[in-house]
Amino acid sequence: MKMDYIETEEILYCYAPYAKEIAKWLSPSKVRHSISTASYASYIARKIEKQSLENKLIIAGLLHDICRELPPYEMLKKSQELGIPIGESEKHNPILLHGPLSAEIAKRNFDGIDEDIYEAIYWHTTGKENFGLIGIILYIADFSEPLRKYSQAHIAREIFDNEGLRKTLLYCIEQRLSLKKHSVLPQALAFLNWVREKNTDI
Repeated sequence: MKMDYIETEEILYCYAPYAKEIAKWLSPSKVRHSISTASYASYIARKIEKQSLENKLIIAGLLHDICRELPPYEMLKKSQELGIPIGESEKHNPILLHGPLSAEIAKRNFDGIDEDIYEAIYWHTTGKENFGLIGIILYIADFSEPLRKYSQAHIAREIFDNEGLRKTLLYCIEQRLSLKKHSVLPQALAFLNWVREKNTDI
């Protein structure tokens, strides 16, 4: 059965408060990326017959990068104010804080941010050991949504359609780690090892 992605207009209508909020924080291109991530995450959920996760995935997709375009000094400042741990890697590359910071800002701005959504947004750039399914799907969708211009995004979508979630996840993790311009965080390696060691599908 052919499945289509949820339309942008439907997301903007049904999730208007979230869409309006991210438009205050992000450039038009990042807003489009966030909407595309939400749409593709919804598609993944339907494809693996987890339709019950769609609402949470769309919210997480819309909000996952809400702090992505803050200046580095402001990321550090806000993270410190909100009690987000800041290690040496984050001090040298404050962009690493945008996931945790986006999770905190989302939680403070909206009532419906439960632990599943919070975890997914918080760890969406690195993943982590024992990552929940909403987080895993967001991780894949963020990397491979259709507006991404690098060839690996298209390859990831092809793998998902033909070989399933686990192989897609492994591909996305390995590609993300190979593309990193900074040192790889321990959480990202733990995530990769955890996925590799699982004997069943995610």
